[in-house]
Amino acid sequence: MHLFGPILQYDLITTARRARYFAMRFFYALLLFLILYVFYITKLDSVMSEKVARAKLIDFAELFSYIYLLLQYVLVLLLTPAYVGSAIAEEKERRTLEFLMATDLRNHEIILGKVASRLGNLLMFLLAGLPVLAFVLFFGGVDPELLKNGFLATFLTAFSVTCVSIYCSTHARHSREGIMRSYLVVLGYFIFGFVLCWLIFFLKGTFWGVGLAGTWKLENADDITKALCYFTEYYLTGDAFHAAYIHFTTTTAPMLGMTSWTGVDLGTSFNDLLRNYVIFHVTVAVICLTVSIWRLRKLFVLHAFGEKSQSKKQTKKQQQQVAPAIAKSATAPHTEKNPDGKTITIRGRRREIDHWPPMVWKELLVPQLSRRTWRSKLITCIAWAAFLLPLAIVFFVHYSHGSFAWDNLKISTNVYCRIAGTTCLCLMILGVGIRAANIVCMERDKQTLETLLSSVLTDHDILFGKWVGCTFGLGSSLYLMLIIWITCFLTGGISLLSILFITLAYFVYASLASALGIFFSSGAKTTTRSLLATLFWLIIWMGGHWLFIGMILMFTASSETGEIMKFLYGMTPPMVLGMMANPSTTGLGTDSVLGQDYSHYFWVGLVVNALLAVTFYFLATHRFYLQTGRIHTLSR
Repeated sequence: MHLFGPILQYDLITTARRARYFAMRFFYALLLFLILYVFYITKLDSVMSEKVARAKLIDFAELFSYIYLLLQYVLVLLLTPAYVGSAIAEEKERRTLEFLMATDLRNHEIILGKVASRLGNLLMFLLAGLPVLAFVLFFGGVDPELLKNGFLATFLTAFSVTCVSIYCSTHARHSREGIMRSYLVVLGYFIFGFVLCWLIFFLKGTFWGVGLAGTWKLENADDITKALCYFTEYYLTGDAFHAAYIHFTTTTAPMLGMTSWTGVDLGTSFNDLLRNYVIFHVTVAVICLTVSIWRLRKLFVLHAFGEKSQSKKQTKKQQQQVAPAIAKSATAPHTEKNPDGKTITIRGRRREIDHWPPMVWKELLVPQLSRRTWRSKLITCIAWAAFLLPLAIVFFVHYSHGSFAWDNLKISTNVYCRIAGTTCLCLMILGVGIRAANIVCMERDKQTLETLLSSVLTDHDILFGKWVGCTFGLGSSLYLMLIIWITCFLTGGISLLSILFITLAYFVYASLASALGIFFSSGAKTTTRSLLATLFWLIIWMGGHWLFIGMILMFTASSETGEIMKFLYGMTPPMVLGMMANPSTTGLGTDSVLGQDYSHYFWVGLVVNALLAVTFYFLATHRFYLQTGRIHTLSR
């Protein structure tokens, strides 16, 4: 216990007494039973069959084991940052980390105790689905080696993501910062690996990845390409999807002699892939734990007592940045008559601002005047480069002999607009929901909510201003989308009508995400609960339901289920935003890739989402009233 300290015992006891963890484990096991039941019906034709061929049972058990391991891996990636990302940051918010620092506990006892307790509770959640898998093992056909490697890979993933999340939580001031940084690191790992793979395809002359260049060999490549291939292969050893691709490629088509798209052979057997996986994740975990333990007290002092005071030069520079923004909102002086008939001079935008709702003005203007940190600027630059670099490569590939191949360029820019544009819009919608999830709780944390409640502003005035600020406060992402749309429009990759429809759809989805976040933020006791609830329902709404409902409908295809799937297409924002990015030669309602008309389903989905946005907004207003207990008979 000296390694973990009393933190481990305390956390295990307190988490074991919380009913929500029992409910989560119960619903996870119930979900697996439902998936098993549906797959049994669809794959074996009937659940009441008197006799089923043994070969069908073996195929069914093998398929379900793959689905079980995949679902378990995805849940680890989704739940671990949310569960561990607030471990240290919430102690800072509750002002209890100060008492821990005042005891004789060492840094490693605090960090390792938190890691062990959170990881143990997470593994208990995963073990809840083990009885379902044990039931399927009676059918036969499941490779024990596959299950062993699958569970070990899941445990290693949970361990490394837990250590990364505890690192982010140690460096964060608030719980929401620790959770969001954890998600960004996990998501950034997969995105960066994807970018590296496409870069190698480009250097090999197969940018769009359609087949591999048969004449290309790693031995004949230049030193820079070799170094990039080796770095990419070592980087992807921690990616379970990459390991599964290598294993299934070598087992299903061994005559091709394929190892990896990088050309680097680090082993293709189960043992080799697992060895590389262990080395990668253990290395990441050790580095994150070491840095977290080393910097715990330094970061605590920094966050508790503030950074060094700004010099006069920095303060003056900040004032010079804010002053032009304020002066920008001023207009030339002009005269007008007041109600008494006297002529008065109006300076600035006093009249216009008076006609704005005060909260709308506050939520739209104040964030623009706030000073951005170098980290946020760096993240913005990386995001812009990640979205615009593939577009530059597309133009470079289709440029030859002093001209562009316009027909091929049109197709490529349309594919780029569907992928990059939809991804950017979905991230913007998630950003709207995340900001809305913090919008009320942040006022409570800053102790400014009492000031708002003591004013004559009604609940509708306060929440409507925050809803407008979240929905229409686009920031620099607006300019990024304009660059993507204008470039694709000039090349014929997207029509003007599609841009207008996608813009309308985005604001409908952003309105719903904002209303949903405000709804949870109005009634949540802490920012962490509001953020996690908003993220959970946003992920379910933006495509998470396809893991369950869509999978069932795909295996029970019929004329009726086909209509249901089309309706689900219209209710899923990424599908609507991607399918409607049609080129100029295709109609608005016909998808140029699938060749089917989804226009009326898309319009139905927009109407339903707009109604949901209005519903959640009024529910948020009522919930805010119940939480504050304000009297609405005050006059202005």
